[in-house]
Amino acid sequence: EPEALLHYDQECKLLKNLEAIAKTEGSQVIVCTHSPNLISSKNDSLRCLSRFVKNSGITTKYSASEKFLNDLKVNAPDFDFILWLNPDRNTMFFVDKVILVEGASDKAFLNYLIKENNLDKNCYIVDCGNKSNIPHFMKLCEQFGIRHSIMFDKDGDATQNHKTWNKAITDANNQFTIDIKDFPNDLETYIGFDQVSSSDKFKKPLEVLRQLREGKLSSVHVAEFSTFLNN
Repeated sequence: EPEALLHYDQECKLLKNLEAIAKTEGSQVIVCTHSPNLISSKNDSLRCLSRFVKNSGITTKYSASEKFLNDLKVNAPDFDFILWLNPDRNTMFFVDKVILVEGASDKAFLNYLIKENNLDKNCYIVDCGNKSNIPHFMKLCEQFGIRHSIMFDKDGDATQNHKTWNKAITDANNQFTIDIKDFPNDLETYIGFDQVSSSDKFKKPLEVLRQLREGKLSSVHVAEFSTFLNN
């Protein structure tokens, strides 16, 4: 674990030096790490990424298959998982389980509940960017043996795109999927959130937290998430 005790800036310098070594003739660099930064920065240089999981004294290795990577290029050319997995999202490789959500408001909502209710500490919330990315993250979790739950809005199946994305999430259910929690319309409607104006949408994550803290959201529905988070 070469990044141990290193400041972020030093991690970056270390990675640059490792890349230089790997480019010399006849050289190969193998790194064991717990740093999300080392598998996100300049990761076009990564030729293989493996995740090792130890359970009951048995260690299992998970890696992305060639078929998965090829299918991703064909079916989701804009979803280069290496580029999408920034240091924040790369934390998913180092925890027991993750919860995949659509965006910042969902992530803020669940993180607040985890902290305030002292829930599962080794659960990480992954902001997937939007609903259409969730199936790809689910398949990525499957490849790397990452236990995951999903929370998303069905948006009333209002358009063909929503119907397609909703079905894709359901179809991506795999052996590492723990739970899928969906809402007929959206999370905000379900928990009784007073929507912000379109011009203030950037404030929505903060407003969700404020209304949650002030007890303005549905206590019955909010309580359901404790069970969801602890599954």
